[in-house]
Amino acid sequence: MTKRLSINSNLVVLAVLLVVAGLASPYFWTIENIVNLIRVTSLIGVIAVGMNVVIISGGIDLSVGSVVALVGTLAASLATAGYPLGVVVLVPIAAALAAGVVNGSLVALLGFQPFVATLVTMTVFRGSGLVYSAGQPIYADYPAFIGFLARGTFGGIPAPAVLFLAIVLVTWYVMRFRAIGRMIYMVGANEKAAYYGGVLVWRVKLFTYVYCAALASIAGLILTARMGSGEPGQAGVLYELDAIAAVVIGGTALQGGRGSVWGALVGALVIGVVSNLFNLLGVAPEWQNVSKGAVILAAVIMAGAGPFIGAIFARRASNGSPYVTTPLRGLPLRRWMAPLSLLLFLFAVMNGGAYLLAPALFQADQARGPYTLANNYELTRVYSRSLEGYRQIVQQFPESGYYDAARIGIANSLMGLGRREEAIAQYQQLLTTLSAGETLKANRLAVLSKLASALEEAGDMAEFPNVYALLAAEYPDSSATADAKRYADTIAAATANATDSQSAGGSDLIAIDIAPAVVGKPFTISVRVDPKAVPAGTFSIALNSSFVSAFDVVSVKPATSGTSDYWGKRFFQFSMAAEPLGVVFTLKAKAAGKQLLDIDLERSFTLIELNTTMSVDVAGQ
Repeated sequence: MTKRLSINSNLVVLAVLLVVAGLASPYFWTIENIVNLIRVTSLIGVIAVGMNVVIISGGIDLSVGSVVALVGTLAASLATAGYPLGVVVLVPIAAALAAGVVNGSLVALLGFQPFVATLVTMTVFRGSGLVYSAGQPIYADYPAFIGFLARGTFGGIPAPAVLFLAIVLVTWYVMRFRAIGRMIYMVGANEKAAYYGGVLVWRVKLFTYVYCAALASIAGLILTARMGSGEPGQAGVLYELDAIAAVVIGGTALQGGRGSVWGALVGALVIGVVSNLFNLLGVAPEWQNVSKGAVILAAVIMAGAGPFIGAIFARRASNGSPYVTTPLRGLPLRRWMAPLSLLLFLFAVMNGGAYLLAPALFQADQARGPYTLANNYELTRVYSRSLEGYRQIVQQFPESGYYDAARIGIANSLMGLGRREEAIAQYQQLLTTLSAGETLKANRLAVLSKLASALEEAGDMAEFPNVYALLAAEYPDSSATADAKRYADTIAAATANATDSQSAGGSDLIAIDIAPAVVGKPFTISVRVDPKAVPAGTFSIALNSSFVSAFDVVSVKPATSGTSDYWGKRFFQFSMAAEPLGVVFTLKAKAAGKQLLDIDLERSFTLIELNTTMSVDVAGQ
């Protein structure tokens, strides 16, 4: 009777929270938010299931958050190093299992108190991740399977939710129908009696910690795939507290011997709904922890009210004073209800007063997290992911302070993907809206600088002078203006030297005016490489991609050893150049107009003009 009422009271807590959340935010019951809620809750839920098993056995594991961070760091480093999927997945899981063995050995074999042992390993495991990564996050583009764990769906249901439910079912089966499950309850209820009953207590405890670490490793893989990086210092922080709160809200007794995996599931949902609602309301992270604590405390009290009511109706109290049996077993109602109610009231007054006096403190820009993630992708050149992230911000948060920065990020990502024309169009569109205010002024400088670089790479002689004029007028002292001036001067010199389909190589850039009569006919560029005292060895001749794209490459003599495209250039690789060497490129022009030719001579992608003399002749045939 008592157990049934306890479970029902947890469901009542969840139902009340769902109703309150729906009334507080019109966005709560949207499909997109519910999917996101399920996805995020599944992460804490997986950890809570493992924590539930440990607590039922009479222990506790404070190191789960650090295991999550360590697993993510290892997975990110292995993915970055190019290891296959099996290694990226299995090695971090093996490390987590080893962490579970350490925890279990300290508690079951060496006799440490679970709280002390896991408090120590919490620090050790997180520190190990920081040492391994030199204290820096590791960004990675994970294999598709790991990405699916975080972002995939099964029939519209998020993959993490399906995985979470599978873990709940497996754990329920083990705890309900397998011998190890019954022994876990026995050890938690009375360790000495279990020992005299023939149970290998040390083996049971070791199993619970290893099982908890295994589930933490799964959560770590999901989290690192969602973040796109391994964050040894930030990932998993306070996850152990959320997991413990979910377990306690679910009705599991902290002293062990009693609890249910279904209660842990409900508790995880309560934690997830509270966090999701605060995010929807724009409550700042520093206030979320304060408010979340009050809500969790209220949920624990309500969860304990079920058994109390059951005790009243069953009239089972031995001294006439009913006792709360779950989760605050043994504490008389009269002794704890009044002070806890007062504490809840003070929490409400404090938060309400702070909100009235300084509402801005409660507000957080909801685009901050997605923008940080997208920006991390951009910085690590994972442009496909950064483009997706920036576009989501623009679509979902048009009023955010990160809106303009995300639009700039879209253009930067397009540029990184080689979609230069789209990027230039995006930069030009941004210029029409970024014109006032200090923040917009800084963004406008960034846009002009990026646009100038894009036009330089594209060899756009017509538009670049206009952008340079804007830079010189609005930001005369910026480094971007100085860089643009050098290129503008080069264009002017190249244009002055240009002739009809022929040019001398006297400037850094060669401006070539392709007449209509030349289109479709062979066009020859001769490059003479003359090594000095030190032979050039294997080398590359790099032509700017914008120039190469305007022509069909008919032939290159002598034959190249390979070609590649980097940084807006086409690299033609050649073998040893111990003696003077002439390289002839035969091209056909695709269209008439002016083109800028930029030639670099490189060795292992490092300029070696100091070791060679290069002359360029351009001629039509």
